[in-house]
Amino acid sequence: MSANSKIKIFLMGGNLIACKILRHLFRMRNVSVTLVVASYEDNGAETNQNIWNASLVRTALSKGLKVIQPFSLNSPEFLQEVFKLERPDLIITADYNHFLNKELLALPKIGAINVHFSKLPRHRGYLPYVWSVLEDNETGVTLHWINDKINGGDIIAQQTTPVGDLDTAYSLYLRLTKMAIKLFAKYFSQIISGKAPRIPQDEKNASYHPMGYPYQGLIDWRLPAEKIRRFVQALTFPGMVSPITYLSYMKIPIEILAPVAVIPKNSSDHPEPGMLTDVWTMFDEPVTPVINEMNGNAVKEFGATIQTGNGQILFNYFRIQGSTYRMKAHKLNNLFDVPIGAQLSGFKELKSQKNMNLIISDYFPVHQNNNFSQQYDLPSTN
Repeated sequence: MSANSKIKIFLMGGNLIACKILRHLFRMRNVSVTLVVASYEDNGAETNQNIWNASLVRTALSKGLKVIQPFSLNSPEFLQEVFKLERPDLIITADYNHFLNKELLALPKIGAINVHFSKLPRHRGYLPYVWSVLEDNETGVTLHWINDKINGGDIIAQQTTPVGDLDTAYSLYLRLTKMAIKLFAKYFSQIISGKAPRIPQDEKNASYHPMGYPYQGLIDWRLPAEKIRRFVQALTFPGMVSPITYLSYMKIPIEILAPVAVIPKNSSDHPEPGMLTDVWTMFDEPVTPVINEMNGNAVKEFGATIQTGNGQILFNYFRIQGSTYRMKAHKLNNLFDVPIGAQLSGFKELKSQKNMNLIISDYFPVHQNNNFSQQYDLPSTN
């Protein structure tokens, strides 16, 4: 490669991190982005280029770049289009939901690299930042070479960050995005010069998550309260369904919304896990002694508590599955007539009742049905 020639790059990805990488590459005089492969779902409608789901399509087209959006990387039409182009020196993937096949991996002269939102080898695969909130006290971003294993290639560099009690998947995602672009910029010159590290991953410490939410998005109230707190915050992300529990006798799935807090003590009435132990408004004194702070925020003048396998969960808001309307916790009692002592179904109970297929097929998708009050014949919330 001559000193005056430009590094030819294929960029494949989506959302904020891919847009940031593209803008960084576009400012470099020795780089030419010859192809942008965007997610099939990116319709270019999002105009805010600083939001988490910023449109790579819109960013690329605004810079006059060639954009392809294949449904499958294995489609003959896509491969034919790619092979028409001059061979790239480097392929970069960032927040891209397709695995590169051997034909694509054979193309770049230098290799292919990926930005992954976990401290590999932990949390390979889908939604790593969700699993980090759920399971870890520390996570990070990893810049790594791509091989024939999902997120299994040699590591170029990593940067770590604590997972705090206040972190949600969304707050962590935004922080990791900022870290990732700095890490990418720091090591890019080493990558294109062929001097970047290649540190093998320790397979003994590897974990992998396929597509889908942890525990199918359903709360198991037999788990400790701390685990359920992490679960709620792990599924707090725009467009995601929050953790679901089930009003058994009404057959209505509801989502418990962040913030939530842990009350270490069990209810004095020795309830079963999943039992609604208290509901209060600004005019009531809660029966259960509550902590003065809730994930750093003052406990509101309304709320509810649910018994878990160890301790209680305190929450302020919930949502009927399929709705975008957030309701105050005390409405469980005074609107839906759910009494203190009512039992909420968890994962195991639903499975034993053979309701799992009903929940997953009818209620699990991201909110689409706003006619929930008609569907369940619920009273008005006004």
